[in-house]
Amino acid sequence: MSPPTSRSDSWEKPGVTEEQKRDDWIACGGKKSGLFIPPFNRKSGEDRAVFYIREDQKFQGCLTGKGYRFTGKCIGNMSKFYPVCGAQ
Repeated sequence: MSPPTSRSDSWEKPGVTEEQKRDDWIACGGKKSGLFIPPFNRKSGEDRAVFYIREDQKFQGCLTGKGYRFTGKCIGNMSKFYPVCGAQ
């Protein structure tokens, strides 16, 4: 198995076509390239890392809500912040 080439490669949903996966990815806020870059709507004075984590959690929630499962690796302290890595 080859390593993922984009972040979207770390998400799977049985029976979905690549076109539907791309459409779902974009609908949740991802880019066509397979990246996720949050929109710049940071609250005044909000720490950049807190903003990114909040937006990424919303993005993950959208994908899991559409039936996708994260198949990537959770590295370091990702499990503290990311629902797909076991955050509570």
